[in-house]
Amino acid sequence: LPCSLNHHVMAAASAQMDDEAGNAPDLLALLAAATAAASSDMPPGGVPPGMPPGLWAAMCKRRMEDIHHSHGMSFEEREKHLRSREFQIPGRPGRSMTLLEDPSGRFAAGTSGAVLWPAAVALIERLDDEVEASCLNSLRVVELGAGMGAAGLFLAMHKGCDVVVTETPESLPLLARNVSENCPAGTGPQVAALRWGSDEQIAMIGPGTFDLVIGSDVTYRPDCLSDLLSTAAQLLEPSGRFLLSLQDRPGEADHLERA
Repeated sequence: LPCSLNHHVMAAASAQMDDEAGNAPDLLALLAAATAAASSDMPPGGVPPGMPPGLWAAMCKRRMEDIHHSHGMSFEEREKHLRSREFQIPGRPGRSMTLLEDPSGRFAAGTSGAVLWPAAVALIERLDDEVEASCLNSLRVVELGAGMGAAGLFLAMHKGCDVVVTETPESLPLLARNVSENCPAGTGPQVAALRWGSDEQIAMIGPGTFDLVIGSDVTYRPDCLSDLLSTAAQLLEPSGRFLLSLQDRPGEADHLERA
């Protein structure tokens, strides 16, 4: 879902389920409410350009059904849907991390980044070439749209960097679970909520304090690119760098260049 409407769908669904715990939500009413709330950011009717309205409605309906189903499950029930994957880091042997994927979307319903995508592996390979490993590494890094946090975990575990991994509030449980799976309590990356473009959340993380901002497969929504780029610019120190890896989707690189 486009960023703005996804946020309102999640908020509307959560609010109704809190009021009517145990009852199936009125999915069409939620979709209408979410679309109206996001109308200033979306095209007329809330349907993204080029997407058939029927497909858009079906996607939103499925998203809200998943949210409702997950909302009624305990943490232990949702955790059973996670899939453990031992990820062998390319390059020098003997380096790995355990990733907990959520392919069914039951652990953190309504989110993305629930499996390891090739773009994340490509970013890790690039970072491995560019960042020296040291227990005294003072490089300060923030990962945007971290998903499971694979790139940020790599830099913290195998390069000694000071890392903050960020995600939208609804996606934080999966991210935090992956950090705790790989790092003892009190170690590893800091986990923080960050919705791109939120000045309040950017201020809490530390604007102008990061040497490196990274992101993998976070550019597939053209309507989110402006917020993504402005957030990275605010977080970076003057001499900092922004590294992105993209999936090979038609037009995605062109949209990014125009942004």
